[in-house]
Amino acid sequence: GRGGTAPTQEGTDLAGLLTIFDELREDWSGATSAAEWARARRCTQVVQQFWIQQRERAGLDQMGWRDRCMADTARWILAQDPARKLVFSAHNGHVSRDGLAFVEGYGRIESIGHALAEDAANSSEDLSLVVIGCALARGGFRAYGAGGLSAFTLAETPAGSIERELEAAGLVNALLHHAPEPGCPHSGRLLL
Repeated sequence: GRGGTAPTQEGTDLAGLLTIFDELREDWSGATSAAEWARARRCTQVVQQFWIQQRERAGLDQMGWRDRCMADTARWILAQDPARKLVFSAHNGHVSRDGLAFVEGYGRIESIGHALAEDAANSSEDLSLVVIGCALARGGFRAYGAGGLSAFTLAETPAGSIERELEAAGLVNALLHHAPEPGCPHSGRLLL
């Protein structure tokens, strides 16, 4: 179910620590700077979020909480300088605007992409998200699967894949740009 387990005493103490940061804002900022206070408070908040994820959330709630927290951190970084842009690396599911997955009887598992899209719809912040995907024709990588973190190897470029077509054209590196054309949400073009 949603919500995880009951708050722990440690989690409550971490929330109290944030209250102390708020009470010390003026003194701390005067001794250092407002930016230093904000950064220290945010770091403490990240520790609190991690504690909640590890101790007060379980299963699907834990997965969605992690992405919600990452989206909040991205928003915090962007809020420090409105002209700033942010680049972060994440797996496909994490940047999905639909969520990591939809589980029958549970609902949507939050993703960074969904959280930012929802936040943008409810605020005046510019949280536009440009997703840049990466692919490989062959090689190895490590990723989480059903058995945890594992090594995966792609010995041969899969038949019928875009990677096979690019390889056949003699392209070692290529950039595919998908820009929807008016009236056709799935059209795109290839930039070589």
